[in-house]
Amino acid sequence: MVAEAQSAAVIASTSSQPASQPGLVAFLFTDIAGSSLKWLNHRAAMQEALRIHDDLLRTAIAAHGGTVFKTGGDAFHAAFSRPADALGAAIDAQQALAERDWSGVGGLAVRMAVHVGTALQREGDYFGPALNRVARLLALGHGGQVLVTPSVAELVVAERESRHTLRHLGAHPLDDPLQPVGVYQVDVPGQPHEFAPLRTIDLRPTNLPRQPTALIGREDELARINTLLAENPLVTVTGTGGVGKTRITLEAGMRLLDRYPDGVWLVELAAISDASLVPGAVTTALGIDTSSAKTPLEAMVSRLRHQDLLLVLDNCEHVIEAVATMVEALLAATPKLRFLVSSQEPLGIAGEQIFRLPSLGVPGDAQIAVEDALKSGAIQLFAERAKAADPRFKVDDRNASTIAAICRRLDGIPLAIEMAAARTPMLGVDRLAQKLDERFRVLTGGRRTALPRQQTLRATLDWSYGLLSERERAVLRRLSIFAGGFTLDGAGRVAGDDAIDEFEVIDALSRLVARSLVAADTDVNTGTRYRLLETTRAYALEKLAEAGESDEIERRHATFVRDLFARAFDEYPTASDARWESTYLPERDNLRNALDWALGPHGDSAVGIEIAGSSWLMWYRLSLKAEGRQRMAALALRVSDALDPAIAGRYWATYGGLWVDAAPARCIETLAHAVALFREADRPAELATTLVDYALNLPLEAEDEAQRALTEAHLLLKDAATPRYLGWYFEARAKRVRESGPALARTYYESALREYRSIGAERAIADVANSVADLTWITGDLDAAIAGMREAIAINRKSGVAHKSSLGLGLANLAGAHAERGDLDEAFAAASEAVPLIREDGWFYRFCDHFALRIAK
Repeated sequence: MVAEAQSAAVIASTSSQPASQPGLVAFLFTDIAGSSLKWLNHRAAMQEALRIHDDLLRTAIAAHGGTVFKTGGDAFHAAFSRPADALGAAIDAQQALAERDWSGVGGLAVRMAVHVGTALQREGDYFGPALNRVARLLALGHGGQVLVTPSVAELVVAERESRHTLRHLGAHPLDDPLQPVGVYQVDVPGQPHEFAPLRTIDLRPTNLPRQPTALIGREDELARINTLLAENPLVTVTGTGGVGKTRITLEAGMRLLDRYPDGVWLVELAAISDASLVPGAVTTALGIDTSSAKTPLEAMVSRLRHQDLLLVLDNCEHVIEAVATMVEALLAATPKLRFLVSSQEPLGIAGEQIFRLPSLGVPGDAQIAVEDALKSGAIQLFAERAKAADPRFKVDDRNASTIAAICRRLDGIPLAIEMAAARTPMLGVDRLAQKLDERFRVLTGGRRTALPRQQTLRATLDWSYGLLSERERAVLRRLSIFAGGFTLDGAGRVAGDDAIDEFEVIDALSRLVARSLVAADTDVNTGTRYRLLETTRAYALEKLAEAGESDEIERRHATFVRDLFARAFDEYPTASDARWESTYLPERDNLRNALDWALGPHGDSAVGIEIAGSSWLMWYRLSLKAEGRQRMAALALRVSDALDPAIAGRYWATYGGLWVDAAPARCIETLAHAVALFREADRPAELATTLVDYALNLPLEAEDEAQRALTEAHLLLKDAATPRYLGWYFEARAKRVRESGPALARTYYESALREYRSIGAERAIADVANSVADLTWITGDLDAAIAGMREAIAINRKSGVAHKSSLGLGLANLAGAHAERGDLDEAFAAASEAVPLIREDGWFYRFCDHFALRIAK
């Protein structure tokens, strides 16, 4: 009996449970014991022996449904859907190997290991902790021995009807040297059962604490940190408070123990308030004697000069300068020393590689099925922590969407999610979601052993806020007024004042980004936008109110939005869709907030009217016309005759346009009022485009009036540099004559396309392409019509979210054309996609909704 064997147990099963658990893969790893020496002494014979060995292993693996996914030298890595099959292949292979004569190579014995777990698969290979574990298990064994982990032993009980003797060989370190794992030997029938003691894995020196819970949803980030540390002497993990910087650096350090012969050592700096104590904290953690050195730094250099060691410095933000000075000096004097640092801001020294730890992934869908929800790291974390608080808890189709919404509102921040999950036994998921407006009262009660700042969500943010200068605090408070993000220009306009000029705002903003309190999102097409996570923003808004600045900053914000959309209105006639949309569509939430303030008790309705009049394109582009109409209606009673006629004209032109089809008479009446105001204000371009809108909406019996309006519009536009408005004029002409003169309509459409193409007005191009295809359909050329419809649809798909109504119309028309041609499957597919898009757009293209529904039926 082996020395480690504590018991022998005969494992048998009489159950008929499922073959395996979903998502699990059983791995069989093998290699030849002592093969290097055999190759040295018996090179020629080993070539033939290896060929036979390979054939026997491949045969056994294939016979049990396994797949060999990697070989190297004499090693085999195989995957199975059931652990019982992996174990069966191992036993059969050992028996087949034992039947052969290997005397030509001085004997040949193969060690084998079986483990079952989850793994990532890419291009036919597997990756992940499960493979690390089976590789380490194999390293413990001897030739002829088959070792398995407890997870295999447990599943074999449930799966196999035949009897196999498993011997418990004690607990041995595999992944975590501080948490040994039980190892079992499988007795192969007819083969020796007694082996030398298992090989002991050399435990690397470390003071890393064992973590009581698994790290969830961070495999990709851990892999990235691993890669960065292999290439850089200093990696700093930054991120907002509560995002899990400490947890991931500890996990990364634990997984890297084998890489550093002199160990992985943790230095916790959270409790240090005096920066001069930082070097002493390091010498204490490493056990360095400083008595014979002039300074702790000299003692560290003397001790660490030739050591291959990873130093984990945790929670550095409050002593950042002292840490930076020490690390810079050590890097210069110790060539093998490596640093893994966690901090809310980088050290800012040469050689530093920054890794910004993101929040956990959260589904973006409003409704989500449980199987999709559980792919999210944030929801996995919520589920595990909620189950720890209440063993009856589980994620199901009823609560999955609500949990996803909770995790979204908490920005995927692990600390906040853990605190929220702990409240589920008392509040339940639905009530918890309702209570998140009071998140700083609800999300308390963190672990008693955690740092004080990690025991409530407010304390976490208090810690970060307390590290800021007064100027940085002021800028952070003021930036919280932005919803949905902001630009550098917006930050300067709203956060700056006589005491903090624009350049100081920029400097403070860069510091806030470095401290992970503000996120910077850079896009090739749109440049950089900045944003506060929702939780940080809620906290900063409270601080804004406490400072008595809310009224002033809200007014500044609304004024900025007013000026921004006045510029958007002026740029629209000559701007490409791509440039205009990338600049202004991201401001939709700021637009909403500014209008809400204008209508509020401390607001300014005059500012609100200006914003509303200049923002009509937002409601069109984002398919939010119903919302736009509702907001405009709230301001209608505040538009007085004393208002500047140009401002009033913009308001009524926008309001009237939003009533197209929904209330034609109101639309025409309101547009006529806007026409009169633009005449009074002497605004020719706005008068012209409003005349076009007015003419386009007049009924057929008012054709003479429509033609007069269009003629006047053309006179105003033909010499103006407004290609978009001129294109809209030609498009309106075409729409007025399409029934009576299709050929003339086509000519007008071609003129419209020339104007739109000159500035890259893609949505307008798609709309005209749709109209021309529809016109072709009317003439009976179905093939040409369908080709034109597909072209319009392709343009809209490329343009994205801002073109839903146009895409819906194109799909509805395509459905009708296919139905007429008898392609009912094609018709149904197009109609099924069209209906939700048209419904989402509200009342616009209502007739298409009915049409597409009829096709779909």
